[in-house]
Amino acid sequence: MAESWVLAGDRFRLEGVEGLSVFTTTRVLGMPAGEFSSRELRQTAEKAGLRPAAVAGMQQVHGCGLERAGETEDRVVSSCDALITDRSDVALAVRTADCLPVIGWDRARGVLGVAHAGWRGVKAGILSRWVGELGAQGLSVAIGPGIGSCCYEVGPEFEAWAAPFLRREAERRFFDLKEAAIRQIREAGAERIVCASWCTACTPECHSYRRERELARRMVTFALLQS
Repeated sequence: MAESWVLAGDRFRLEGVEGLSVFTTTRVLGMPAGEFSSRELRQTAEKAGLRPAAVAGMQQVHGCGLERAGETEDRVVSSCDALITDRSDVALAVRTADCLPVIGWDRARGVLGVAHAGWRGVKAGILSRWVGELGAQGLSVAIGPGIGSCCYEVGPEFEAWAAPFLRREAERRFFDLKEAAIRQIREAGAERIVCASWCTACTPECHSYRRERELARRMVTFALLQS
């Protein structure tokens, strides 16, 4: 893939994709944790320079909920971890602070999607469902900044389902969430994947729940098809 992620000023930006704007905010422009309003989401988008007809976000619950966003009004979808749209004037948003923001698009078909993928969502198959709804053929996928296996220490309960993605150091286990997500996306039929290299837990520009716990705010990833 010619696409690549770069850190530029107040955002991690996906470059090399014609007709698509994708970026993840750094600490300079984040959002609080917890529930938020469509007005707050709109304000964050506009501070980042986006002024689409509508902005759609999610009250994420680490599940498999998926919705389609076709409205021309700003919206925050409750109990949802993936969004899809076929409108070029609707920006999709996902908030993260170690989990993965995942973006999928097919310019030829005019479809765009975002997903929120932490370990619970990946275990539940959120990315398989999301790729299936978007359509794997012709789909390109970008994975934004998220926690890396360098910092993601987990317990023995991960052995039962995530053994191929564990790195062991004596009695310690480190989970490779990015590789688990990539495997699930590929098994769902999408092959074109570009993954950001930054680990949120050890990159100062990022918000990280693992590093900051309850003090952590949220990075926001925006994706917008351009007509």
